[in-house]
Parts: sequence; C-alpha cells; structure tokens
Amino acid sequence: MFSTYEEFIKKEIESFKSYGVFYDMAIRYVPYFFQLLCKILDMKNISYESRIRINCALAYLVVENDVLPENIYGAEGYMDDLFVLVYVLKELLPKHKDIMKTQWLNMIPTEFNNKDLESALNDCYAISMKVLTERKIVDETLEFAGLKKA
Repeated sequence: MFSTYEEFIKKEIESFKSYGVFYDMAIRYVPYFFQLLCKILDMKNISYESRIRINCALAYLVVENDVLPENIYGAEGYMDDLFVLVYVLKELLPKHKDIMKTQWLNMIPTEFNNKDLESALNDCYAISMKVLTERKIVDETLEFAGLKKA
C-alpha cells in the first residue's frame, strides 16, 4: 500500500520497462512536478486563477482515462500528464520563480544531478510537446485538462 499518491506514481514509473532515454528521463520528473505543484498550492500568496490551473493539472494527473492512458500506452501514457504539469509550472514560474526554485532544490534527489528547475521544465516540455505534436493532441490535452477552451 502507498501512503501518498507521489509514492504510487514513483513506483508505477519504476515498473515500466526501459523505453529509451527519450521517455525514461522525462517521466522520472512527473512525481517531483506533482510534489512541486502541491507545495505551491499550500502557499498563501497564490492567486485564485493560479490555484484553479494547479488543480486542473493535479486532477489531470489522477484521471485514469485521460488523452493518453497509461494502462494502454505504458510509459508514453505519461507524456500528456507531463505536458500538463510542465505547462502549468511554466505559467507559474515568472510570478513565483524564487520560491519555486527553492522548493525544487529542497526536494529533487541527487540522482537528478541537481538539475535546475528551468532546465528540467524546458527539457520535459520539449520532449512531451514532441510526442503530443506528433499525435496531434496538444489542444485536446489542454482542453481535457480544463486549461484551454474548446
């Protein structure tokens, strides 16, 4: 049994066979982006609009049958989740850069070589955007997550 959703995600990601550097590197960040959004949500100075966007991203992560379901697509099924998490984090970064960077440094394990938040977000955005663009599901994913009107 898992005590947190974050533990569940980490265990699930570890269970995937290697899909190559392309997916493996990116999906390893999912639980940490999830944790970062949760920490930001706990902050008192986060606007109502930002809270809505954060909740959309967190909800998207836990929806079982999203645009690319993990139970069908395996590791690739986390690419849409990753995209939504990163999309919202990149929106929040200009307003909350210092606190987000501090939170990131306090939570990211050393196995990630202390990769700075902006680099991690940019790398994961590029990887997830490539997959979603190839599948022509960028807008569908944002609409499903409630981050863009249809």
